Amino acid sequence: MDIAAQYGVKKAELPIYVCPHSREEHKSCRHGCRKPGVAHIVRLFNEHGPFDLTRIAFIGDKPDTDLEVAVRCGFTPIQVRKKIKYDPDYRAAYVAKSLADAINWLEKKWP
Repeated sequence: MDIAAQYGVKKAELPIYVCPHSREEHKSCRHGCRKPGVAHIVRLFNEHGPFDLTRIAFIGDKPDTDLEVAVRCGFTPIQVRKKIKYDPDYRAAYVAKSLADAINWLEKKWP
């Protein structure tokens, strides 16, 4: 089941970009498509932008990849806390208990 639909979130009709490189390949890859690289974000903006950066949230659980992308791009970083400890260096705007909690927070922040 689509997790966004499960929580009643309507997805924009935008493409999904996936990095095909393994962690080992990424070490020598110059494409920058594996997080925390921002090649997919740049591609999205080039193909479908412009976007209002103040209305983009990047939700993830890993501070050193997911939240780093958010910080690099000027997005609102939201950490979904799993077993990974919150790292204040990545300045999460909100630390959520679950994806549903993150979505609820966003709905209140951006009605």
